[in-house]
Amino acid sequence: MSADLKIVAEQVKLVSELRVRLAKARSDYAHVRALCGQTGYDITISGVRIAVACMDSRTYMAKMIRGREMLHLGALKTLDAVIDSAAENLRTEELKLAELAAGDVA
Repeated sequence: MSADLKIVAEQVKLVSELRVRLAKARSDYAHVRALCGQTGYDITISGVRIAVACMDSRTYMAKMIRGREMLHLGALKTLDAVIDSAAENLRTEELKLAELAAGDVA
């Protein structure tokens, strides 16, 4: 395999990994937005675990624990930033791959 093909193969592998990371970030966001289904979810801050949502034993649906709404919004905002960062990284690497494919890079 020539050196050029190795570079393109490495770039393709990187783009593929970044697509997986972006898909996971979007999945995590959707999961938290839905209060993680019946299980609810916790967050950890400096080693302290805080329950944000839990399952209601009467309806078997997740519900927000009173007073924890801002923690939930913070978690969503953080995950949204992770999505933005992953999308930007993917966009950058896809452009590099396109340049390699077009032969614009020496």
